[in-house]
Amino acid sequence: VRRWRGRKALKGRGVMYGPHIVTLTGANIAHAHGNTLPSETLEEDVRRIYNDVKGAATEFNARGDLFAGGSMVGFLRVANAMLAHGAV
Repeated sequence: VRRWRGRKALKGRGVMYGPHIVTLTGANIAHAHGNTLPSETLEEDVRRIYNDVKGAATEFNARGDLFAGGSMVGFLRVANAMLAHGAV
């Protein structure tokens, strides 16, 4: 409950909150490629993910809420993978 209140307070003050789900993405991508990924490619990947998160938040009526958008994108990716494998 405390975390929810904190996010709500930040949102009420117009501060953008970047949850760990989203903010650690660049480091995880770089680590997965053994730090051999060109910085331009890393920037493009992080920008694409940010736009996916921002778009999902807007699409599901949580405009500007990167926490909700990150959770939604993660859920949708898992659901799509399950559909692709015939699990659902």
